[in-house]
Amino acid sequence: NAESWGEFLVSFIMASLKPSSSFFFVCLLVLLCLHTAFARAAHQSSTKVSRRSQKTNHRASDPPAVVVPKPEYAKVGRIVGPRDSCDDELKGRVAFIDPTLVVPAGKVVEWKAEVCRRGIIRFQIWRPRGPDPRMPPGVASLYELVGENVFESNDTRGQRMVVDEPSEQIATQEGDVVGFTLEGPIMGVNGALRYMSGSISFSKDPVGGEAQTAAMLMSQMAPTWPLPTVGAALSYAWGEKKVYSIRARVLKAQPPPPPPSL
Repeated sequence: NAESWGEFLVSFIMASLKPSSSFFFVCLLVLLCLHTAFARAAHQSSTKVSRRSQKTNHRASDPPAVVVPKPEYAKVGRIVGPRDSCDDELKGRVAFIDPTLVVPAGKVVEWKAEVCRRGIIRFQIWRPRGPDPRMPPGVASLYELVGENVFESNDTRGQRMVVDEPSEQIATQEGDVVGFTLEGPIMGVNGALRYMSGSISFSKDPVGGEAQTAAMLMSQMAPTWPLPTVGAALSYAWGEKKVYSIRARVLKAQPPPPPPSL
């Protein structure tokens, strides 16, 4: 190395030259300067290598970067577009459930429907709670209202409702189903009925390759009955063969992160 090489030169010159000559002292001074310079350069090079090694070790010990998964969405429902039928406003207050439209766990961020009558529509998510014990076996099932988004349509064309507010996004579980409620007539002054309910276009048969539903489950309510609230359960005992133009968009719940590697 540089330090050993400098010591060798000093020893060689001292052995070759006479100590009494001035040239000896000049050479000795030059060699001492060279020796100091070589030693300083060697020290600086060793320090850089040591620092680079420390940086490499520090980076190797850093925790792995957290990978944020991309949001994944699921569209659950039917083709949204005009169909050949519309519920009459005299149908009354009715809650509908399509048991074939099962949503994943997550949050509802958007609804789409083909509205065929202006008014209020309650887009809803329902959760099956098993057979209704008040009815004979196999006759009726209970469904609990998980949440709803109230939509008022001023047009009779395709409608889209985006649920931007997180507090209004319905949290779903695997197995929940899509439904909606038509408010029907509302009891007004002096017992007069006011019709404020909108309606969703439907067909008797699927369109565009849709799957056939066995039957829409329905729960008929009297106009004087209160609308179902979140957490309430309704008994669905019968249904009609209808395919409604409604669809929910669900932001899927993210799976839990994997455990840290040992």
